[in-house]
Amino acid sequence: MVNATQLAKIYGKRPNDYLSLPATNQLINAITRKYGISENQLVISKAGSSHNGGGTWMHRLIVVDFCQWLDIDLKLWCTEKLDELMRYGMTATQPTLEQMINNPDLVISLAQNGKREEKQRLALEVEKKEQEKLSIIEETKPAVVFTECVTSSSTNILIGDLAKLITQNGNFRNGFSHCKSQGVVIHDTPDAMEE
Repeated sequence: MVNATQLAKIYGKRPNDYLSLPATNQLINAITRKYGISENQLVISKAGSSHNGGGTWMHRLIVVDFCQWLDIDLKLWCTEKLDELMRYGMTATQPTLEQMINNPDLVISLAQNGKREEKQRLALEVEKKEQEKLSIIEETKPAVVFTECVTSSSTNILIGDLAKLITQNGNFRNGFSHCKSQGVVIHDTPDAMEE
């Protein structure tokens, strides 16, 4: 987390002005949706002076955009770096490029870090998909239990009882109508609609 209040003071701006922008809210929603980080973990406001930890604190993913809002020259630099990344597949400052040329171990270290980060990202993605699967299993559990009970039953079930089960003690006529619309019941019989 970065103290956005301290950063904004340098430029004579306030974090609240940035946070009230529609584009900022869209960014926060996108980060929440993609990474599952709740809003209250992305931006934290603490009472007190900045020397005592007070101020508005922002997650690093928001700080990058916030800093570009603070300083147009930084925004231009970031745009240039993104352009460089798209054209060459990597970006680095001149001193870093010189270090990479002079020190092959640095290149290996950077590659290993990239590989490790990609592994972590994939692990989070797999975990998210597993959670989605578990959620679907929980949602469909009642239907599966019902189906297993019906298919494993050695006795017959009356259509009226089936309609009651489907409606979970709700409106019998709606359950019966549902069975009829699904082709379970072909036609009304006088005793079927008595209940």
